[in-house]
Amino acid sequence: MDYESGAPYNQQEEDFARHLKKSYHTKNILPLLLKNFTKEQNIKVLEYGPGLGIMADVLHENYPSISYTAVDIDPNVLNRIKNTHLDAMTRQVNSSKDLCEFLSDKKFDVIIALDVWEHIPSIELDTYTKESLKHLSGEGIFIAQVPNWGCPFTPNAGFAGDITHRTPFNEISARQLLLKNGADINNIKILPYHFPRNGFLNFIRSIIRPLLLILYRLVLALLGLQVLKICTPNLIMLVKKNGTIAQEKI
Repeated sequence: MDYESGAPYNQQEEDFARHLKKSYHTKNILPLLLKNFTKEQNIKVLEYGPGLGIMADVLHENYPSISYTAVDIDPNVLNRIKNTHLDAMTRQVNSSKDLCEFLSDKKFDVIIALDVWEHIPSIELDTYTKESLKHLSGEGIFIAQVPNWGCPFTPNAGFAGDITHRTPFNEISARQLLLKNGADINNIKILPYHFPRNGFLNFIRSIIRPLLLILYRLVLALLGLQVLKICTPNLIMLVKKNGTIAQEKI
């Protein structure tokens, strides 16, 4: 849905979104998986809020033996996943109570939430996070991508611009959320989520944005405010259940 026009995306807009998001996830999320699991492994993956199924496509293309499960509040989203990936398991989850019941006897090697955690009300966010970490397999990883309030442009464009957002994050609050819900501090990484350099516009962005963010950090320092390391519009929360995280940075 395009909330500005009040109309569903047309096919051209959907195809554009698929292409753009796929390039983002291929650059930022896929390397985290490949550093921890080989393509030959039969990994069990749980994805929250799969949307158009873009990450599901990336997963199936790179892990032929994947066991994939999607959960969402919207049955239309789950039907789309089932129609695209016939072997996918789906489950409608409307609350943290539903999630606990669904996860009760399950373990996953990978749990992914892309553009999801910011939509969960704070009263339920702890439960979603705690249950996700609890139901990782022995060497499992948890990946969440969220808008980053440490970026000066995010509060207006990335958060206030979407009425369905409930919880803001920066690199500090993201780490706090993981720590308070059972993650070991040594097994947490908070990473930037970068633009891929595909197309002229993104190439220009990749040059200009770092310069603007250097200026932004300088202003914060001059004002005596906390200077954050990650100022990209989005950030990634990464947790490995046991052991050191293989991917230090992207």
